[in-house]
Amino acid sequence: MQTKNIFRVLAFAMLMPAMLLTTACSSDDDFINNENINTENTVKKGYTIPVTVNVTRQGDEATTRATYNEGTKTLSFSTGDKLFVWGHDTSVGGAGYFAGTLDYVPASGQFSGTITTQKLYTGTSDALFTTTSSSGEYLHADLLPADHEDYRFIYIQTTGGNGYDDVLNTAGANAFATSKATAVEQFSLEEASTYSSGFALSPHRAILSFIISGLTPSTEVTATLKESGSTLISGNVTTDGAGNATFAMAVAGGTNFNNLSLTVGGNAIVLGSGSKTLESGKIYNINRSAVDLPEGALPGKFAINAGGNKVRFSQGNLQAVIADGVPTNTYNYAASSWQFAEHQWDFIGNAAGNTSFAAGSTVDLFGWVGYTAAYNTYGLCTFVTNNNNQATSDYYFGSHSASETLRNDWGTLAISNGGNTANSGWRTLTRSEWDYLFNTRSGATVKGTSNVRYTLATINTNNGSGGVRGAILFPDGVTIANGEATSWGALNSVSQWNDATKCTTTQWTALAAKGCVFLPITGYRSGTTVEQATFVGHYWSSTPANNEETKAISLMFSNQLLILSNIGDFRCNGHAVRLVKDVE
Repeated sequence: MQTKNIFRVLAFAMLMPAMLLTTACSSDDDFINNENINTENTVKKGYTIPVTVNVTRQGDEATTRATYNEGTKTLSFSTGDKLFVWGHDTSVGGAGYFAGTLDYVPASGQFSGTITTQKLYTGTSDALFTTTSSSGEYLHADLLPADHEDYRFIYIQTTGGNGYDDVLNTAGANAFATSKATAVEQFSLEEASTYSSGFALSPHRAILSFIISGLTPSTEVTATLKESGSTLISGNVTTDGAGNATFAMAVAGGTNFNNLSLTVGGNAIVLGSGSKTLESGKIYNINRSAVDLPEGALPGKFAINAGGNKVRFSQGNLQAVIADGVPTNTYNYAASSWQFAEHQWDFIGNAAGNTSFAAGSTVDLFGWVGYTAAYNTYGLCTFVTNNNNQATSDYYFGSHSASETLRNDWGTLAISNGGNTANSGWRTLTRSEWDYLFNTRSGATVKGTSNVRYTLATINTNNGSGGVRGAILFPDGVTIANGEATSWGALNSVSQWNDATKCTTTQWTALAAKGCVFLPITGYRSGTTVEQATFVGHYWSSTPANNEETKAISLMFSNQLLILSNIGDFRCNGHAVRLVKDVE
């Protein structure tokens, strides 16, 4: 007579397909560089991570854990990974409930071990899983990543102590890690519920990867994510030397992003607005600032003198929009509106606005008007057929002092997207401040090189027109990895444009989130023509030229030189203006 409830252990080996991580860019303003996690029928686990992402395996031992393969862009299964298989077979002569944990065998690329069945079962594991899968009974295979016990996100719950009735459970509140790579491996909840000569795992969580800037440097802070006011996940992270906190969390697929709120170090972080459903198998890279930045200001901080005073740059170059009814032969700054360019890379160049004024046209190259000038124009001349109009009182010999300051700094204007209030703290850098910023301050660490202040670069190289040329300024204290640009040119010196640093739009967006500033090539205006618009940048300082009443100091950079010559350039010429605000 057959005894009931006799357990039988089945030994078997199963080939597991890989989990690959690939990249897909999103145009949603709430997210930067979203990445898909896709399932492919291969023998590798991992994820296809963008070469723009710096994958660091924090706390992992290289001898026992998977490492990032830049060639295949995968993270493979590694020693210590396990697979938990559990289900219920109700067929005649079936196994009943069953469960077991299998070990990954690197030599074969398979998982092998034993499972425990509720009933005596004489078939093969392949037959058991095929029958259970096709019958509509529940069948699960779940990846238990190596060291998953340390994170306590995924665990086996023993319900009856029999082995065959063990089930898998998750603790969503523990889905917090200080690196994206760790979060992807530990919290993606890779599982399968069907079987066909193997299990094809797919992720069941969305990964939120955060970089939060503007925090106190080298300080442990608590990050808390809530959904509709209820805490989902909380964890601690230590900021880097520039005050950036990097961490990642996982939430269930189908979560509405608009229902989420985040606090870091006691600061409420503005995540964005608008309904967006988060998808399982995607990584959402979210870069935000904890600083209550002035409107129009960028987050990066830049030292401008040996005393340690720092500034933040405006979001783009200064622009004037010509108002309706402005005469074409007079200066009239008051009847025009002033704004910052929408993007750091925006400039007008040799085009209408700089070369011909009309109602509604936009100008971004301005003359330098000294203190003794008769007209308070901010260098906006609407009579462009002669850029030296009214020159005797505004620009030329006889009525000015070589040492005079600007009549009015451009920063005193009411700038619509810079606070829209006159005298709100914006200002133009002096010659010595430009010089210190480019040539003296400590700067950042870029691809292992310390004290890096700038590089000539072409950004947005994937925009269909070859990208935008200019200079990238690196903020103080930030670390930039080699993989954060397509290629790197000379650091702290000029280089030929073909050899300059290259960044895609995605790469530049990530650098900008770290506080980097981009000064686009602008050219300069002489009369009605903009010269050097594709290869030289000209930016005014607030400093007059030595012993020359018709000139002022301008920063000039190209692929051949970067100078702040004491000789300066003619005040009547139109140069770009990039304003700053002092950091309090």
